[in-house]
Amino acid sequence: MQTAHLTSRRLLATLTFVSVVLILMFSSGSVHAQDTTPTPQAASGSNLSPQLNVNTNFSALSFSTTQGGPAQTYFPIGTPEIFARFNYNNIPAGTTLLRQWYRDGVLAIQREDPWSSFWGASGQLTSISIYDYINGLTPGYYHVIISLRGYAAAQIIGDFVIAGYPVTVPPPVTYASFTDLTVSSSPAGAAMTSFPVGTTIVSARWNYANIPVGAIVVRDWYLNGVLIRSVPEAWSAYWGSNGRLTHIALYDYERGLAAGSYRLAVYLRDTPSVRAETAFTIGDAAPGVFNTLTFSTMPGGLSGYLFPVGTLQVFARWNYVNPPVGTMIVRRWYRNNVLFIERREPWTLSGTGTVQNISIYDYTYGLLPGDYRVEIGLEGVPQSFVVGYFSIV
Repeated sequence: MQTAHLTSRRLLATLTFVSVVLILMFSSGSVHAQDTTPTPQAASGSNLSPQLNVNTNFSALSFSTTQGGPAQTYFPIGTPEIFARFNYNNIPAGTTLLRQWYRDGVLAIQREDPWSSFWGASGQLTSISIYDYINGLTPGYYHVIISLRGYAAAQIIGDFVIAGYPVTVPPPVTYASFTDLTVSSSPAGAAMTSFPVGTTIVSARWNYANIPVGAIVVRDWYLNGVLIRSVPEAWSAYWGSNGRLTHIALYDYERGLAAGSYRLAVYLRDTPSVRAETAFTIGDAAPGVFNTLTFSTMPGGLSGYLFPVGTLQVFARWNYVNPPVGTMIVRRWYRNNVLFIERREPWTLSGTGTVQNISIYDYTYGLLPGDYRVEIGLEGVPQSFVVGYFSIV
């Protein structure tokens, strides 16, 4: 039987994402193209709620088979225990620590305990784990949320997978290669190129030959031509040099993956010629009323999906094509899978153009780290919702 626990060793350890709920504002509360935005150099302040208590926070979540072991995101079937390690800062006495472990999108374990005086207000915690010493932990995709009740900044999320050893495939060549990259709704499912709206997971599988252990493999996921996620990872000894990987996936169990055209590129960072790519669609991939949502630190700056801790402001930009004037535009901002703010107002622009001056900011502390998902669309208008992703790390 699996359970999450705090061991009697109250050691302090290291690593992960600071999570907070942040109030996101449009620069002037509307989507008029002539809106102006204060610059970081000339302004101070924040659109963070004063109730966030941003100085009380968690950061640097990682996973391993021991309290002090190297960080891992992949574990073989039969692994008996996985530890979650993270940093904490300015934790008040009398608070409650909540841990939620999801497997394949379903809450598998939830535990909460009073914050121990042995841990102190700041430090590193390494004693939280999930385990099954009899049968080994159940394989699957795991999503972990660790939070402090009443303190939105003290929330961190992380992911790992427990999967079988890769299937051995005879090397087709004598040199390093990636081949036969396909996607499906499950690791063992038939290859697919089109998925319905609401799809929560897309599983990637590919053959590999002569890959040295420790080489950095990168997985780049694109949505409508925009890089939304890039995952570098050291090639694991568990996988061996030759075989077929089937445990890699892109997923969003909360709302489903965004509709659009996707591309996945898998390659070795230091030998980019060792590469495989595939494309697929979710729902209708045709450009909609709103399309191509991107993010930057300046209204007309280069698009990005990854911004460093301390970033003061992030702009959302998207194109519009003949939206009906007077319909209600809806903006939903999520951070670490939590809906933070939702706003509605009439759309006032006609024709075609680009909205590029909508931003979130915190000129005092910088925007809080985390994974962001932004949804913008028109109520009742088909193909109007556009989704974008970025992270602050």
